[in-house]
Amino acid sequence: MSKKDKVVFVNHNIQVSELATLATLHVSKWEDASEAVKGDELLSMIVADEKAKEAALTTSINRTKSASNLSDLDAKRDEILTELFDVVSGLRHSRNAEKKEAASAVNAVLSKYRGIARLSIANESGQVKSLLEDLEAEKANIALLDDVADIVADLRAAESAVLAELNKIDSDKVAAGESASEIKKQLVAIMNDELVPYLNVAKILKSDVYGDFADNVAASITRANATVDVRLKVSKQA
Repeated sequence: MSKKDKVVFVNHNIQVSELATLATLHVSKWEDASEAVKGDELLSMIVADEKAKEAALTTSINRTKSASNLSDLDAKRDEILTELFDVVSGLRHSRNAEKKEAASAVNAVLSKYRGIARLSIANESGQVKSLLEDLEAEKANIALLDDVADIVADLRAAESAVLAELNKIDSDKVAAGESASEIKKQLVAIMNDELVPYLNVAKILKSDVYGDFADNVAASITRANATVDVRLKVSKQA
């Protein structure tokens, strides 16, 4: 078998998201393979292991994305809090006596919560919940203040989004296993130590049976490695 015909090894510098995609492609190609290929018990076990690790890796990747998303949601909530404080504070200087009095009343409530944006995300949620409850008692005053009711509604929605993401992260923690880097090592090992060597031998012995599947796997790895090579080259030039 020429070097060109061989199934190549996966570059260890592959990123976790790229590796997850690569594993998904392998499983998909195996599911579309001939019955003879799928009837190979050892190959089926290797692909099953690859599929299981891909699922674990995807879960780990999603946990990381959730943490990043939570940070973005918290930042949005902080922006709304700042807007609320600033708008109400400014309305205290209104020439309209009724608005000025209403703004002073609402500002008195807000003054108890200044600085909450500096708290941890979870602690801030507790304070925002309390703030929203206190503002319920100021509905009449808030109705007199331009834009404030809409800002409070935005804050309520932002808080709901933060709580939903916190609950998702808590659920993920319960099901959390190994880190993405640990799973990556195991998945690369399955590919390089089991799948690739097996397919290279199988292709030599029974090219008519394993050739198409082996070529599909080889093509997917070659494309993934090319992506890694380009990224490394750009990184060195930077």
